[in-house]
Amino acid sequence: MDRSAQPRHELDDPLGAFKKLQTAVAACDHAASQEALVDRFVARYPQSPLIGSVEAVIWYDGPGEVVLLRGDMLQERSEPLQRLGRTRLRYQHGHYELEARLDYHLLVDGQDVGDPRNQRQAPSGYGPRGELRMPGYAVSELWQPRADVPAGTITAFADVASGLYPSTRTIWVYTPPGYQTTERYPSVFFHDGGDYLRFGQAQALFDNLIAADLLPPCIGVFVNPSREHGRVVDYDLNPGYARFFADELVPWIDQRYAISSAPAQRVIVGASFGGLIALWIALQRPDLFGCVAAQSSFVSRRDDALIKLFQASPRVPLKIHLMVGSYETHIGPFDRDSGEANFLRGNRALHRVLQAKGYPVAYADYPEGHSWGLWRARLGAALQFLLSPSSIQAYTTGR
Repeated sequence: MDRSAQPRHELDDPLGAFKKLQTAVAACDHAASQEALVDRFVARYPQSPLIGSVEAVIWYDGPGEVVLLRGDMLQERSEPLQRLGRTRLRYQHGHYELEARLDYHLLVDGQDVGDPRNQRQAPSGYGPRGELRMPGYAVSELWQPRADVPAGTITAFADVASGLYPSTRTIWVYTPPGYQTTERYPSVFFHDGGDYLRFGQAQALFDNLIAADLLPPCIGVFVNPSREHGRVVDYDLNPGYARFFADELVPWIDQRYAISSAPAQRVIVGASFGGLIALWIALQRPDLFGCVAAQSSFVSRRDDALIKLFQASPRVPLKIHLMVGSYETHIGPFDRDSGEANFLRGNRALHRVLQAKGYPVAYADYPEGHSWGLWRARLGAALQFLLSPSSIQAYTTGR
C-alpha cells in the first residue's frame, strides 16, 4: 500500500502527541499514573525539541529542582520551564517563524547542561547549545568538511607583533589547493580569526566553495584579537588597531603571500564587534579594502557612531554584505534595554543609509539570534556576493 495514502502515524507528529500527553496528565489525579504516562511518552519521543509547523516544545525530564531555559527566543534571559502536572517533566511551548533557527540551553540548578536530549548542537564559545530548527529552515551546509574535496592549507603564526599598536596575536593563513606564488589571489581578512576557523568552519567553507566553482581560489587571513587588550578594546572603533590592521598587517601578508593588490579583491570580515571594526576600517581605507562582510555588526555602538559616519562621509568604492538576526534586539554585555543593544534596529538603519548613499549593498535579516550558527551558515553567500567572478567584474566596471 502506498504510504502516502495511509493515515499519518502518531510518531510523525510528536508535538501532537505531547498535547495529548498534556490532556491525559490533566485528567489523571495520581502522581504515579502521571509519571507512567510520561515514561511512555519519553520512550516513544526521546528527542527535544518537539517541532510543529510554527510551534515547538523544549522539554526536560532529568533530575534537578530548578530548570531554566535561556536562549535566542528569550533574548538570552532565563525563564523557568513549566512543570507538567506533578511529574518530573518540565517544558516550554513557543511559537516561531517557519524559517527560524534558534540557539538555547538549559540551566539545571545553576549548571549549564545544554540540552541533553537534542542531537543538534550549535557552535558556541560559551558551552553546549541546543539548536531549534523550524521546518522551513533550509540553508546549504557548505561549511561541513568533506573528504572528497581537495583541502587547502592552514599556516599558523603564533606571535605576530605590532609596532603601531603595541600588542601580539596569533594569525592563521589559508592557502587554496594548488596555490602558486606566480598568481595573484583575492584575499579575505577575518577578525576573530580563531573563532571563524573553529566555530565558523571557514576552512571547510573555502574548500567546498572553491571546489564547486562558487568562489575563485583565494587566501584567507584569520586574525585573533590581541593578547594584551582583547577584542572589545581592539574592535571598539580603536584607531591604533585600525592602523595596525591597514598599515602593518596587510603589507606583512603581501610580503609573504601572492595576494592581489586590487581593493575589489580584498575582503574584510567580522561578526558583532568584529563587524563594527571591519566596516570602520573599510570606510577609512577603501584603497585597501573594497569589500566588507559584516555579520550581526555592533553598528549601534556609541550612539550609532558608525551609522552617522557613513551618513556624513562621501561615498567610497565599497561593496557591502550586511546580515543580522531578527531576534538580536537585546544583545549584551552593555545595557540590554538600550537602543545600543538593538542590533536589528542598528543594521536596518545602516542599510537604509547605505542605500541612500548609493552603495552596492546586499542586506538580509533572518529569524535567528546572535550566534555562530547564523554567521557560519550565511558566510558562504556573503563571500559569493563579494568575490564571485561575475560579481568582481560587475563591481570593478561600475555596473
